[in-house]
Amino acid sequence: MPELNPGQIVDVIVDRGDRREHLSSRILEVGPRGFAIFRPAVNGAPIVVGGRMEITFALGSAIWTLDCPVHSTISMRVDLGYPDPERIHRVQRRQHLRVAMTMPMDYQLSLEVKFTKPRQALLQDLSGGGCLLLISEAIYPGAIIRVHVSMEEYGLMEVMGRVIRVGESEKRRGGRALVAVEFYPIAERDRDRLVKFVFNKHREEVIRLKQRVR
Repeated sequence: MPELNPGQIVDVIVDRGDRREHLSSRILEVGPRGFAIFRPAVNGAPIVVGGRMEITFALGSAIWTLDCPVHSTISMRVDLGYPDPERIHRVQRRQHLRVAMTMPMDYQLSLEVKFTKPRQALLQDLSGGGCLLLISEAIYPGAIIRVHVSMEEYGLMEVMGRVIRVGESEKRRGGRALVAVEFYPIAERDRDRLVKFVFNKHREEVIRLKQRVR
């Protein structure tokens, strides 16, 4: 169980059925059997006593998700119990969990004093440390690139990076090449958002695969 402290900022994950919404909250107090958080603004969706609430936060070099039982709600306070060990999930940020994602992504190349107009590539995978793009133009290792990452509930984020590897163009892909990008420099706050987004996408995929097996 990770250490929790009053004042610590956390994300509260609310299941909307067709989507999962991430809301910000803060820990009020910590006790021997559980902890309390500020009640997040859930836009009309009730917080059910006896139900469960997912709490996600960064601590040290890891991202933690706790699936906690809801014990009580009083005004702007929600009391949560500590989860069982099997409901605690941890991802090491330095390992940069990578998930396969196929979706259009805009990018811009650096031209020394300015960037090109946004162009479109096809995202192949994404992690907290970089991404893999399918690009239809000549590009070389060392090039500086700005990518526009659309992270659904986390919003749109522009991330600077550099090209570290370019695969050979393939005719069956219309001459497009696989381009590996390392994000650098990137603010720690932005990396936290990116890692949380990737982690949640990974969990959604694991849940989806488990449901297919049943």
